[in-house]
Amino acid sequence: MKGRILIIEDEPLLAFHLEDLVHKLSYRVSGIANDLASTLCLASYANIAFVNVHLAEGRTSPRIGQPLAYDVGVAVTGDETSVKDSVSGRFGVISKPVSPEKITGALKYVLQCRLGRPSIHSKA
Repeated sequence: MKGRILIIEDEPLLAFHLEDLVHKLSYRVSGIANDLASTLCLASYANIAFVNVHLAEGRTSPRIGQPLAYDVGVAVTGDETSVKDSVSGRFGVISKPVSPEKITGALKYVLQCRLGRPSIHSKA
C-alpha cells in the first residue's frame, strides 16, 4: 500500500523539497496546503500528512493535525520539543531539515501503524 501524501507547509521551497523527496520514493503527493482552509479541502485525497508545526497563521499543528489524526496518518515536521503532545494520534515528529532517510523511515512507520503493525525500528 503506497501512500497519498498531503504536505502542509507554508514555505514554498521546503514544500517543494519535501514533494521532490516523496516523489523520488515513489509515493504520490495529493497536494500541498499552506493553511487550515486548504488543508481541509485536500485532506480527503490523502492517507498520510506531513504537518508543519508553524504556518503563516501561527502555531497551527494542533488545529490542523488533530482532525487529520483520526482519518489520515500524521507525521509532524518541526522541532520535537515544541510539538510535545500537541497532536494526539500523531505517528511521530520529523526534525528539520528533512532528508530522504527521515522521510523513508517516517513513511514506512506511518504505513505500518495504519496497518496495525508498527515497527520500532522504522519510527519517524
